[in-house]
Amino acid sequence: MPIEGEWKKLDEQHIRMVPDFPGVYELGDILQEVIYIGKSDRLPQTLMKLLDRDDPCLRNAEFFRYKPVRDVDSEYNALIEEFKSEQGRLPRCNS
Repeated sequence: MPIEGEWKKLDEQHIRMVPDFPGVYELGDILQEVIYIGKSDRLPQTLMKLLDRDDPCLRNAEFFRYKPVRDVDSEYNALIEEFKSEQGRLPRCNS
């Protein structure tokens, strides 16, 4: 199941409200379509690094949503497999 919850603007103000936990996250473009699925041991730190926009593909990321979880690898793999099953491909920035 995709990450539930409202998309949040990918900016410092919204990232500061993310709890310092391990978890998974999705990045969305301007249309809030998933372009990347990621995982992290420390969600806010990972999301802050994304603000640098070093990866050309991720420059299109405008929104994010996240889910704190203990088993990030298992949850990440489940999200990737579900996306592939529904869309027939990986998110464009995971390719």
